[in-house]
Amino acid sequence: MFCPTLRQGNALTRLSVVALAPDRWHGPWFNRQHLLSRLSAHHDILYSNGLWTIWDRYSKGWREAPWLSSWETADGVCLDFPSRWRLRWPTVPVWDQLMVRAQARRLRAKLPSSQPLVAHIYHPEFAVYLEPLAPDYVIYHAFDRYSLFPDWTPENDALQRHLVARADLVIGTSQNTVDELSRYRDGVVHQLPNGVTVDAFDQVFAATSRAEPSDIANIPHPRIGYVGTLNPKVDLALLRALAESHAEWNFVFVGGQKQLDDDADMAHFARLKNVHLLGPKPRQMVPHYATAMDVNIIPYRVDEGLWSIAGDPLKLYESLAARTPVVACELASLRGFSDVIEIAQGVQGWAQALQRAISGQGPGSAEDRRRVAHENSWDRRADQLRNLIDEMVASR
Repeated sequence: MFCPTLRQGNALTRLSVVALAPDRWHGPWFNRQHLLSRLSAHHDILYSNGLWTIWDRYSKGWREAPWLSSWETADGVCLDFPSRWRLRWPTVPVWDQLMVRAQARRLRAKLPSSQPLVAHIYHPEFAVYLEPLAPDYVIYHAFDRYSLFPDWTPENDALQRHLVARADLVIGTSQNTVDELSRYRDGVVHQLPNGVTVDAFDQVFAATSRAEPSDIANIPHPRIGYVGTLNPKVDLALLRALAESHAEWNFVFVGGQKQLDDDADMAHFARLKNVHLLGPKPRQMVPHYATAMDVNIIPYRVDEGLWSIAGDPLKLYESLAARTPVVACELASLRGFSDVIEIAQGVQGWAQALQRAISGQGPGSAEDRRRVAHENSWDRRADQLRNLIDEMVASR
């Protein structure tokens, strides 16, 4: 669908924002979509994943891409769908720069030229677009500590250091990420944690009839739930040990599977009678599943050097909004929530914490968890981001 030219705004108050991030807008929602959809009430936002590269050919995403470039409006944001034949070729610099510059012109032309242009960069891989975009302001927004990712390269590191030094506003999601980025910058690095669409959870509780989704309704209680993608950061060994030693508990997983280290181990885990894999669901259904659990868990691996140790889990805020007891792994970002969640270590520690949660003896009450969720809503996070952007502009 054609995306109409975005409305002209007051150049003194409205900004034209090109947001560059690796995640598809219509996939799982992360902080990018939550923040930018709310920011679009104040600024004109164009969201792009950048051009396809020569190595993306024949991938699922590339096959689904349009032959001709197109635009779409969703959630108040203009979405860029670049042509699948206009490919970057990083090992052929002349061609690559030609493609990048053409894409930058295309993005700029879609936004009101009367407004200052902001490049909102969510990953160092998009630094290549900075020079041809020639933005008035640069925001570097690191949603993870990328240096802990297994595919991190010296080139990525150099790009990130350049972005941190060049940007007018630098943001990290977790304090761990902020601490790392602060080493490369004289100015302030701001922390903007994750949040939750708390109204969506409140609506579930406010409904006159709270019918559970059909695929979870027949699973006996107690239900121990994880709503999210099963990927390498999830501690499958811990979960398997708990499920095998506590047949009376039902472990319910809502979400897809991605790049698991040991498919055979996952297959064995899935065959356990008290393990229920319900698969991915639309994001609008997340509150319905999370509130159907007796306990929600954050069972991440905490191996030294794994990127998950530096994260700020979205699951924390969603679990609090579900008002259920929460048991979580030992992460620095979770320690400040010990009055409403229980942090556990080791199989025995987890089993004891889960037993306390099931029996209602864990920390905090349902009302305490609801209150903390409201304090960490995406609406509040978006207001904080808007204030940071206003300060950035005013500082000029």
